[in-house]
Amino acid sequence: MLLYLIPGDDGSIGPGERHVNLVWYDTCHKDFPECLSIMTDVDGKQHQRTVPFGKVRPSIWAQKQAYSSANFPSPIKELVNKIETPFVTGIYDCISPRASCFEGKLFLVGDAYAPFRPNAAQSTNQCALHCLLLSKYICGEITLEAYENNVTSFANTTLHWSRAIAGYGYPEMRDKVKHQLNLEAPPSDLTVARFSTFNMKLLVQ
Repeated sequence: MLLYLIPGDDGSIGPGERHVNLVWYDTCHKDFPECLSIMTDVDGKQHQRTVPFGKVRPSIWAQKQAYSSANFPSPIKELVNKIETPFVTGIYDCISPRASCFEGKLFLVGDAYAPFRPNAAQSTNQCALHCLLLSKYICGEITLEAYENNVTSFANTTLHWSRAIAGYGYPEMRDKVKHQLNLEAPPSDLTVARFSTFNMKLLVQ
């Protein structure tokens, strides 16, 4: 779970005007009844990617609030219980075995190449590194092989680091890691959904 402040509707970060963003991670397989139920909205429509604001079935959110009330500390419970319009987003985690295609004519940059789960807060760093290296490749300062080696090394290191931190704080998560750390066999079945209001998100694999 992540909890942090974000600017309010008018961009202010002052007390009483800023928002609180709460990200709640959980896991479920995309084909399991639990996930299919979560991704089915109040009108009975099943979504693949996102259940929009106001469309999450009240019974689904009530289950999460009940879990929060039974397991979370008071400040977190208060935030969860104040959420009125959650939404769900399905996230398909897949790290590409290569960062470029068609002999250097197409590049996967940033999260398009490697999203890190659990959240390692490294998306901007990775994207900046890719852009710097891509500029050097275009200018002929490095080879395509050097580009691939650098971005793969960063992804491997960051993925190990992210998993290590998660495993230290939450040992039960170790068995839920599905990425191959050598990036050679990205999974095709890892799906994550997110519950949220304007300032809260819940992640469900």
